[in-house]
Amino acid sequence: MNPTIIKTQPTIEHQSKGEPQDDYSNLVPLLGSVFVIASSSLWYHASKSKNTEPQITFGTNSILVEIPSNTSRKTFSGFGPDVEAIAMEIEILNRETKDRQIVQLTRDFPFKKVEITPDQSYAYKWRTKEEYSFWSNWSKLKSFRSQRSPFSTLQGPPSRERCNQILQRIKTGHHFNALVLGRPGVGKSCTINTLASAVAGQRKYIAKVQPDHVATTRHLIEHEVVPGKAYLYDMPGIEGDVNANLQDFRAIAQGNFNDMTVMRLVEDQAQKKSTLVNSEEPKPKMDVVIFVISAVNLPESRETHQKMMKILKEENIPYIGIITKVDLVSTPEEPAISRENFSEDCRVIEKCKGIPIEIQFPIINYRGSDEIRPEIDEIILHALETAQNLASSDLVKA
Repeated sequence: MNPTIIKTQPTIEHQSKGEPQDDYSNLVPLLGSVFVIASSSLWYHASKSKNTEPQITFGTNSILVEIPSNTSRKTFSGFGPDVEAIAMEIEILNRETKDRQIVQLTRDFPFKKVEITPDQSYAYKWRTKEEYSFWSNWSKLKSFRSQRSPFSTLQGPPSRERCNQILQRIKTGHHFNALVLGRPGVGKSCTINTLASAVAGQRKYIAKVQPDHVATTRHLIEHEVVPGKAYLYDMPGIEGDVNANLQDFRAIAQGNFNDMTVMRLVEDQAQKKSTLVNSEEPKPKMDVVIFVISAVNLPESRETHQKMMKILKEENIPYIGIITKVDLVSTPEEPAISRENFSEDCRVIEKCKGIPIEIQFPIINYRGSDEIRPEIDEIILHALETAQNLASSDLVKA
């Protein structure tokens, strides 16, 4: 019986003479998806808005945020169409209270005023949307600290009625003694006359005035500015022996005047003039110090003033600053009594003198035949009221 021979065809493995080959046909859809995602991502990033920083104007109690006037740019590396920012979002964070505000700006409403608290730390971030584009990513946080302002910023127009309201509060407040202190020629006597005029509602001349840089006060002169309530003591201008001045200053602050004479201005009705007489009352202890500083001589010496501030701290005596001659550092377009940039000079005074700008009062003194003006009176009356409040503060007396 003949054997049956069965012939077989060689397998693919045999034909290839190697390992079996993989079939990549199932990867085509995956590669297609990757291509679509990558293309979409590139298109998205190419179409994303450029993050333009908003324009921010910092004030004392508020900031003004706005879209910059010129945000136009070309897309696609300079080859695409011109686009500009049409919307912005700014998030503002108060680092101390953790309060957040989100401000939305558009081309129809490109700016907004945001209220803030003075002298606190803030941070803000922003994002931008351009025409035909997606929102940009949020920027990194930027920090700022809200500004502080001297009392030169008045709320509303000054008026005689408001001056009378301040004066009435002073008349119903506590009695206090204030030492008026400053370098020769800064305008101490002129400031006292301006204050007396503001209280009286008419021009008063209770302190002798000489040309600038001429020291006129040779005694500690008492001025009863508000009868029974406010007494100002004009100290000789600080000059010459610094240690002697500091010794006198400490003695006066303590009510121990050594050999210094306290003089009182008394009107002589018969001769129709005022004369200085020795005060027979016990020498008073000062409740508050009023530093008079000239705006045209900034900065003045620090060392003597810092020593005086140390004495005040040791004696627990508060103080304020009155800044004179601000009209001499102004222009007709920017009256110094109201211009905001005078606060920069007040910051110089704060740095050199240690007087916080919140208790600095830039004033214009009356001269010659000036008429009484509420815009002058209101600020200096506020200074006097602040001195009274500090002198009678329970915190200060504690």
